[in-house]
Formats: sequence, structure tokens, C-alpha cells
Amino acid sequence: MTEHFDPYHELLGIPPQEQPPNHYRLLGISLWETNRQVIANAAMQRSKFLRSLGISQYGDVCQRLLNEVSAAKICLLNETKKAAYDRQFSHAGPVPPPPPSQADQPAVGPATAAGTAEQVSPPPTSYRAVLSQGAPAATPAGPPRAEPPPPVESPPIRNAPPTAVLRDWILGAAPGCDVVVDVSAVSGIHCRLSKTADGCFWIEDLDSTNGTYVNHVPIAGKVQVTRYDRITLGKKTPLPWPADADVD
Repeated sequence: MTEHFDPYHELLGIPPQEQPPNHYRLLGISLWETNRQVIANAAMQRSKFLRSLGISQYGDVCQRLLNEVSAAKICLLNETKKAAYDRQFSHAGPVPPPPPSQADQPAVGPATAAGTAEQVSPPPTSYRAVLSQGAPAATPAGPPRAEPPPPVESPPIRNAPPTAVLRDWILGAAPGCDVVVDVSAVSGIHCRLSKTADGCFWIEDLDSTNGTYVNHVPIAGKVQVTRYDRITLGKKTPLPWPADADVD
């Protein structure tokens, strides 16, 4: 290792003029990224790469960078912490304002000098709104025809909160988690428990090593739960319900 070794630059590709890196730059994602899966995947890729160097001459440096990646992931995957971080973050300019509602935005802008109208794009739709919208109903091309009745099936498991999230808790073995579970079977950042505006709770695994189980079934995506469900980190470690989860 050279005397002027720069771990941010040489290991993560972050040049000196962008140091110290903010959470987004550290994970290699776009500023103000809101997609949680993008954030989780980027942190996982950074962590895997740094762990692969852990047995080399970069051992101590990699551990420090792993701690920084873990802290960035904990912050950006927690809506409350992310919002506070974005408000205070000033390295790259002010936080962008929320998009205007579609009702306040005209479909066509004023005419230009060339006599053509400028098209105004509609405001972006949040990922929760996209998840809550069903596919548009298809218009029948002809007279309706008799169809056999569909088979009777159990109702599908809802896998996305229908209302806004009021509070998030990140659970894991890392010291910066909202609920620390210091057990060997628990990943540093293991899962997220969310409370929505309607008072419901949702659990989501965050790419943990041993998975998150609800009533002995490993979950994928977000699953609605209550404190009376059997929720475990891995197959055996009970999820400690946050003390302030039931406080309105």
C-alpha cells in the first residue's frame, strides 16, 4: 500500500474532489434516490466487494468502509432518517421540492416563437401510487362471450402498503439500527418494520443472510403483520417488537 493510498478513490472510484462522499455517492447511486430496492442492492454490492478484499492488505481500511456503507444503508432505508439527512445535506445543492399536483399543471404550455406549443410532462408518480393502481380495464372488442368461472383460490397476500408510511424501524445486529439484535444468525441490517397511516404494520426482509419468517414462512417483499404473529429473524430468533411501535 503506497504512502498516499486513497481508499475512496482506489477501491470505490470516488475522486478526491467528491470526498468525503455523501451516502448516495458512497453507495454509487443517484442523488435523492428513492427506490429502496436500488439502495439495498447497491449497499449489498459494495459490501460484497469490500469483504472480498478483507483478507488482503486492505483489511483495516475495508472494515472502516464497510461500517460507512452500513451506516449509509441504515440511513437511506429509513424514511424518517433519510428525510432528515436530505434536508440537512447541502453538498450538491438544495433538496428538490415535491412535484406539483397534476391538477395544477397545464397539459400544454405557451406557444413558442416558432408557433408551436411546448408540451409539459405530467408530474412523476410515486412508487407507492404505482403499486396501488391496478391495470386499466380493457375495452371489449366485440359482444361479451360466456367464459368459464375462474377457479376458487385464496385471496392473494398484499405485498405493498396501501397508505403512507408513518414510521420505519430497521432491525439488525449493526450498532446503528433502530432495534439492535446482537445474535450471530441476524445480519447487520436484517429487516424493516413499517407502520402505515391506517395503523397497520408491514415487515420486509433487507437481503439478510438467513431471511425473515412470518409464522414459519420466509417472506419476499412486504407482508402485513401484527404483533401477535410469530416473526423471526432467521428461523429461530424472535423479532423484538419496538417499544414505541404502538404509540400513535
